[in-house]
Amino acid sequence: MRDTRHYATPPASPRTHYQYVYSVHRGHFLEFIRKHPDRWQSFNPNPSYFIKKPERWGAESCFAGLFTLAEFIRTGDGKYADALNKALRSIKAGYQKLVEKRKYVGFYHAKFSLYSWLVRRELRKRNALTPEAEAAFKEGILYLMENLHVWNTPET
Repeated sequence: MRDTRHYATPPASPRTHYQYVYSVHRGHFLEFIRKHPDRWQSFNPNPSYFIKKPERWGAESCFAGLFTLAEFIRTGDGKYADALNKALRSIKAGYQKLVEKRKYVGFYHAKFSLYSWLVRRELRKRNALTPEAEAAFKEGILYLMENLHVWNTPET
């Protein structure tokens, strides 16, 4: 039998491996949002700002609404659910604007559809998804698939 002891991982040293004292969960995330609004507002708007006009972000509206989604999950408040439903309804219009401008949707913008799936799943889980938002979400995803160019070139 071949000796494989030299492939074994050495035991962790306290100097090189940090031991986590606690696990990070949604409460830590929401606490960070409240304590440091200046750090995260550059890429995601404040939930109180987002609910005023969630459709302004177009295809990226569900990504912009991630903190609103976190607040909705924490509180269950209907005003957050309404804003997220509006965001789902605005996806197709956002992708249509991109297609008018560039003639296709590139991979960079297609990744925002992942956030719309997350928003849809959480709204559905809490019985807050409206039938209009569900239908608009499906239309938006189908429109995205018809116009997606993976390599960001018009030929693909």
